[in-house]
Amino acid sequence: LSPRSKKRLVICDCAAIPETLFESELFGYVRGAFTGADKTKKGLFEEAHGGTLFLDEIGNLPFIMQSKLLRVLEERVFRRLGSTENIHSDIRLISATSGDLKTGINNGTFREELYHRLNTVEINLPTLKDRKEDIPLLIRHFLKRYTKKFNKPIQGMSRRAQQILLNHNWPGNVRELENVIEYSVAICSKIFIDIEDLPKYLQKCTVSKNITGHSEPGNLITLEELKRAHIKKVMKATNNNVQESARILGTSRYTLYRNLKNIKLSA
Repeated sequence: LSPRSKKRLVICDCAAIPETLFESELFGYVRGAFTGADKTKKGLFEEAHGGTLFLDEIGNLPFIMQSKLLRVLEERVFRRLGSTENIHSDIRLISATSGDLKTGINNGTFREELYHRLNTVEINLPTLKDRKEDIPLLIRHFLKRYTKKFNKPIQGMSRRAQQILLNHNWPGNVRELENVIEYSVAICSKIFIDIEDLPKYLQKCTVSKNITGHSEPGNLITLEELKRAHIKKVMKATNNNVQESARILGTSRYTLYRNLKNIKLSA
């Protein structure tokens, strides 16, 4: 691992910063730089010195700030707002976007030079709609989190409700799914989440014909079933490495062996 892995990781959500505040947030400012600047403040580049700066949703970076970011990356120096002093920059920069930066280049909202400067190593993460096999596992994960948060005795989700989640395109990806599960757990008054517990926009979705309109016991999926599916997937991903699987699952090898025995899966 890089020596930077032991240093600070600073995260910046570019979509959450007002356009007028970008420069002071990234580069900091000196006392008297503007009204209300009664003391000098470090920016995110200084905070991340020696470590890593993560710029999320970099496509939201204002056009004029893109030029300033490019200068920092090329010259490794920057200036605080209101100062003429150059400050050395030593960071690893990681950026991410949910949009298409090439489209931004074509329509003139993103600088091509900055795109090529950032695009040294590119990692494409598939959207949730392209990895629907993960949805049951994420449902289990978020059910566990929010049943604990709201202190609800919910044991699982009906198959027809789960089918609606599987059929949805998830434009908001995992965050949208998490919000759906949080909402459903919060309003559910039963031990199983059903269609009527989902947000209204999802209740309008068409369910597969093989899903009945009644919440019969056989039409429900329990947390235990989701747990078994999750264990099987992790074991497959690690080539049945028990130690690595236990680490990923956040449990002990003894507990994992016991679970494997219960689901009749050999290591």
